[in-house]
Amino acid sequence: MKKKEMLKRARKAAVRFMRDDDFKVIDEDFMGFIVSRDYRTLVFTKLVVNVGAFTEVADDCIVIEQAMMMWLLCHDDIDIPIRYDEISLAVAGEERAGLRYCRRCC
Repeated sequence: MKKKEMLKRARKAAVRFMRDDDFKVIDEDFMGFIVSRDYRTLVFTKLVVNVGAFTEVADDCIVIEQAMMMWLLCHDDIDIPIRYDEISLAVAGEERAGLRYCRRCC
């Protein structure tokens, strides 16, 4: 499977996972993040995809904070808590992948 197709399918799977977990997905690709609401919290979720293994949780808080600030400058959601989550997919084959969900990663 080509990398572009794998990333597209991974993003679709991540969004489906979030919707199944009662997140309201607002934007599926804002600066690389999936933006959603979890009740009264605005959530920025980074999607990480690797073949064969999970990755370590990202700790680049500056990039995350920049994306959050850009969102707040463009939208009215300014008086709610903000959280950063991460979904990591370990692709095991054409139709198989493991999903790890990290809440409050940064």
